[in-house]
Amino acid sequence: MAFLFDFPQELFDRVLDEYVAITPLPEVFRARVVCRVFHRHIDHALLAETPASVYHYTDAHAQPSIPWQDGPRSFLDRYSYKLLLNHCKTNRGMNAHYIRLIHDLVDRLLLSADGQTNASNVAFREKYLKDLCRGISFAGDSAANYLLYKSMNKRKGRCMWPPSPDQDFRKYDHEASGDFLNGDILAAAAAVGHRDAVHTLLENGVGLWKTLTHLGCPIKLAAVNNQIGALFEIMEAAKTRLNKKGKSTWITLTPIKQAIESAVDVNAGASVCLLREFLLTLRERTQEAPEYSREGLDRMIALRAVPIGNARYVMPWLEESASKDTRAKHEENVKTVLVSACTAGQTRLVQNILDDTPGFESLYLELSMLAAQHGYRTLIDLFQGYGVVIEPQHLFRALDGRDEIRVESADLSKTYFLIVQHMINIGVAVDVLTLKRCEMLATELFRNRKIDDNAKHVSRTDKAMCIILVAHTAMKHVERSVLKSQFYTKNFLKVVLNGRIKVPYAPLPFTEMAREVIEWIETPEPE
Repeated sequence: MAFLFDFPQELFDRVLDEYVAITPLPEVFRARVVCRVFHRHIDHALLAETPASVYHYTDAHAQPSIPWQDGPRSFLDRYSYKLLLNHCKTNRGMNAHYIRLIHDLVDRLLLSADGQTNASNVAFREKYLKDLCRGISFAGDSAANYLLYKSMNKRKGRCMWPPSPDQDFRKYDHEASGDFLNGDILAAAAAVGHRDAVHTLLENGVGLWKTLTHLGCPIKLAAVNNQIGALFEIMEAAKTRLNKKGKSTWITLTPIKQAIESAVDVNAGASVCLLREFLLTLRERTQEAPEYSREGLDRMIALRAVPIGNARYVMPWLEESASKDTRAKHEENVKTVLVSACTAGQTRLVQNILDDTPGFESLYLELSMLAAQHGYRTLIDLFQGYGVVIEPQHLFRALDGRDEIRVESADLSKTYFLIVQHMINIGVAVDVLTLKRCEMLATELFRNRKIDDNAKHVSRTDKAMCIILVAHTAMKHVERSVLKSQFYTKNFLKVVLNGRIKVPYAPLPFTEMAREVIEWIETPEPE
């Protein structure tokens, strides 16, 4: 750890400033730059040597009211992150007492309602980490390492962070915790592409010969930011260490595969090519892992690119599949891609595939059903242009979509009402099955009408608009007795007219439409 105190101050400050500038996080969470998320555990070598009394004060005043299942919006109160930010750049050193306080605080905040600690629950801890690191999915990479290391020391009867051989608690035992402390600095340098800093850290600090798991963070950050120089430096160092291990070391390539997936997500093409070639050069050590072969990597990259509509990786893979694979295998690949693209609503990619790969007309109806279920209007229009007749069964599938597909995904362009209105506008009739599905929605809303739930307000309003529209349209397609037999739909419309359930005034006069339906139902049948 001595090299950290000799690490050029101007070099670190430059890396820190650049990293803060490109980090897409709120100002209050940028302390993560030097401490790997404030709430995990503060084990970074650049923490201030602040008196323990200050941290005792911070600990005593950090009492956030956190719903147990939802996770916190911020980990500590407003003074805690300011305290950290003020000291991280102006002071250098370590404070073991402070770290122990943070560990105690984390464990106390992770107590469930029944008093049982969940500090060893990696999945739950990562949920908190990702809440603080929205937009960057590397936060949980070292959480498992931290918990694993903690459990190992617990079994051995040792303290969490052992002191240095000279019993100075301001220093850490490099053999025990050096890998965990240096990974964050390497991640910051890799993210901004500072090749000199990456080289210095790899040569002097990060013990690649012990573990490669923590390299997932710097590799992923360099990949998603397309920092090829820094990424190449890390991969060369990793390659040297990897070749010194046994035959089963292909398992340590998992972080590199995950970095490829993250790079595909942000369309970092240069990083994808570099990491892919790196894995292929180690093919002699990965014979027992088919996913690291050329075919396996190309398939993984192509399927990862489908939900974001990146034809750059998808179309070449399908062309190669058509020329090399059997007919059955090629059809399976095309169907897999089309289903994934329709689920994600990638209209342009679906159109490109259908134009370039004829002979899949038998899938059009199934794919149009899938598009209706997920609420994609442009895909419905696309398949209608290919000759698919949009029928009442499409309308039923549109009403059969799950709530999390529609509203909870925060995509208000694919709500129940919009897709149903779109289908009705193009002439789809309302049949008995559609009315029964609306009856189920009306039953849910009617029974829960007195329960106030702001989180589901948008979902309830969306369903209410949809029920009114379908019932109003059904007057033209079904008999009066059929609509009259829908008990909960009828009572739900009456509740809307009474004002107990609010519906908007636009884009349609929903209250007037509900009144027309009720009057039509209560009108006696002509003899």
